[in-house]
Amino acid sequence: LNAGVIGVVGTEVGTVNANNGILNADSIATKALTADNGTVRAEGDITVNNAVDGMTGSLNNGTIRSDSGDVTLTAGASNASGAIVADTGDITASGKDITAAADEDLTLSAEKGTIAAQNVAATNVQAKILTASGAVTVADGALITTGKGTDKSTITGTLGLTNSQTQVGDLDVTGAATIEGGSFTGNAVTLSGCGDTSNGAQVSVDTLTGAGQTI
Repeated sequence: LNAGVIGVVGTEVGTVNANNGILNADSIATKALTADNGTVRAEGDITVNNAVDGMTGSLNNGTIRSDSGDVTLTAGASNASGAIVADTGDITASGKDITAAADEDLTLSAEKGTIAAQNVAATNVQAKILTASGAVTVADGALITTGKGTDKSTITGTLGLTNSQTQVGDLDVTGAATIEGGSFTGNAVTLSGCGDTSNGAQVSVDTLTGAGQTI
């Protein structure tokens, strides 16, 4: 299905449904969205007011993708699988979680923009800037952030990496960082909590600051 503008912020449509299909639009503003084995794609912004919950089919092996705008998940996403992508913009769920379903893959990609949420748990996370007010967990995939200096990434909670390939620019982690297996490379990394590596994790950073903690 191809469409133009579907809803606007403030007067959103009730539901956008792309189960087992593909929906293309200029932009989308909706109260609810379902992409059960389907794709919701917009050239511009995508805004979803209600929680995206994979348990109800909101994002179950599906894709939410904006080509040149932002993806705003006002109430966050949980139990999700598939991909949430902003090719040139941001993925925002400020104060809310974006988390994968158990034993399922979830990719979050805002390669040229920012991913902002409370807790983030996914298989693959890629952004210029990652801003998490809670914890970040990446398992059996990759964490990639490229921002440096004023574009550094920040994680207020803990960072947990399991068998993941991690490449970061500048990164500040307030909570404890646990790296189990995989690899970790970075530019300037600050671990205000303790840092722990295990299972042969390979760590290489240009500058590592521990703020008096054990690393």
